[in-house]
Amino acid sequence: MFLDRPANFGGGLVGRWGIPMLAAAAMRILVVEDEPTLRRAYARALGRRGYLVQCATNAASARRHLESPTWDAIMLDRKLPDDDGLALCRELRARGDKTPVLMLTSLMSDDEIIEGLADGADDYLVKPVSVAVLAARLTAVLRRARKTLAVPGIELDVLGRTVRYSVPAPPPSGIRLTPRAEEPASERTREIERRESLSEREARLLAALMEHPGEVVPRERLYSACWGDELGMRWNRLDVVALRLRLKLGPHEDRLETVRGRGLCLRS
Repeated sequence: MFLDRPANFGGGLVGRWGIPMLAAAAMRILVVEDEPTLRRAYARALGRRGYLVQCATNAASARRHLESPTWDAIMLDRKLPDDDGLALCRELRARGDKTPVLMLTSLMSDDEIIEGLADGADDYLVKPVSVAVLAARLTAVLRRARKTLAVPGIELDVLGRTVRYSVPAPPPSGIRLTPRAEEPASERTREIERRESLSEREARLLAALMEHPGEVVPRERLYSACWGDELGMRWNRLDVVALRLRLKLGPHEDRLETVRGRGLCLRS
C-alpha cells in the first residue's frame, strides 16, 4: 500500500521517499506536458518510484528550468501551446546537452517518429501509454545513460547507489612491512578498490555535494535534494544522513565537512 503525501504537481518536487519502487537516487526528471490530467498522472507515477519530478506546462517554462543543467532525463511532449517540443530538443543538442529525452506525443506517423529520433530524442512514445510502460521506458533510457559522478578519489554510481574509492592494499602474508630500497614504487603503493552501498538519501546527499566539489552547498538545497519539497525542515535529519555517509567514505571521510551556519562541503 502506498501513501502519498500532498505534492505540488504543477511545479514542485514530488515523491514518496520512504518506499521507493526503483533505485533512483537523486534522479531528477523534468516533465514537460501541458495537459493537466496527464501531467499529474506522470508526476504521481514517477514520484512513487522515487524520482524527483518537476513539471513545466509549456516550452517557455521548460526553457527556464533547463537553464540549470541538473536534469537526469526529460519527458517531453511535442504539441505544446507555445512551441513544438522537438524544437526544444534540437536546442539542447545544438548546445551539446546530452540529457536523455523521452518524447511523449500523439504524433504517430512514421515520418514524425523518425524526425523525433533523428533530431535528438532517445526514445519516442505515442500516447496513450500506460504509466507502467512509461516508467519502464524511462528506466531503460536512464540505464543507457547511466550517470556516474566523480571527484578525485571518489566515484558515485548514482542509479546503482554505490560509491567507490581506493584504499592501500594490506601487505601479503610473510612480506616485511618496511619496503626495501630496490622494490619498485608500484609494489609499495598497491591499492585495492572498495565499494560501499548507500541508502537512497545518502546517495542523494553525496550526489548533491559531488555536483559542486569544493563548494559549500547550503543546507536548504541539500535538504531539498534528500527530501524534495517536504514541509517542516528538520536539520537533525540531514545531520544523521551526513554522519552515516561519512562512515562509508573510508579514508575520505574527513573531506565531508560541516561549515557551521552555512552547509556542507566535499573538499576536493
